[in-house]
Amino acid sequence: MLDTPLLPSWLFNLEGTLLEFLDSSLDETRSILLEVEQEAMAIRLPKPLWVSLRRRVKPGDRVCCIGRSQLDSQNGVIYLNADQLFSLMGS
Repeated sequence: MLDTPLLPSWLFNLEGTLLEFLDSSLDETRSILLEVEQEAMAIRLPKPLWVSLRRRVKPGDRVCCIGRSQLDSQNGVIYLNADQLFSLMGS
């Protein structure tokens, strides 16, 4: 019998401070590090945001990130995959 390590995904809505761009070159950013309630979380971004994100936000900005989380039950790791990222101006 095959064991499926990934369980169904769940929606998340996180608001926090953008700490840094991860896995990035000058023209593409594939993931970010977001600080939420004094805890840093790595979040993968959808392809349409890879190129445009650096023009819209910078480290230190407050952002809201909506997406899906997925639990890898074999490794006990939760993966966060963004669907949308919004800048929170004036927060």
